[in-house]
Amino acid sequence: MKFNNKHKCSLMHERENINLINAAVALDNISIHHLVQFTPLQARRFASLAEPHGVTGRHLRWIIRQVDRRIPPMDYGKDNPNTGYPHHWYEIGKELSRVLYLHVVNCYLPDDFDYIGFTKRIKELTFSADESWEIIPGITHYVYRVWWD
Repeated sequence: MKFNNKHKCSLMHERENINLINAAVALDNISIHHLVQFTPLQARRFASLAEPHGVTGRHLRWIIRQVDRRIPPMDYGKDNPNTGYPHHWYEIGKELSRVLYLHVVNCYLPDDFDYIGFTKRIKELTFSADESWEIIPGITHYVYRVWWD
């Protein structure tokens, strides 16, 4: 089978993702205070492999999927190659126990985006968490923190 450059880039990117996730899982097994930045897809993969610390991997992956569904992707128009990509990311790690930070770049959200409803929904999704709150309700950047003990 012959691969073109697009396939080579895709395979290299997939290997990098696997390496990042494997390194994050290894770090997670030995550290009690760390954060690793993930794209939404990487975050779900990490959640499926990491040991539970206050929240199961299955439940964490479900939360991430639910949040991802509520954040519309970037939209520069149908001919722009950046259209459709997420503009949010996660930091997942431990602050003595499992912690998740959601970061959203506000300028890619529609003007009528319901931040209050979005925040309320995250609180509902993370009802099992010991701590759950919006950290930065800023004009350009939204950050939400969830911690399980």
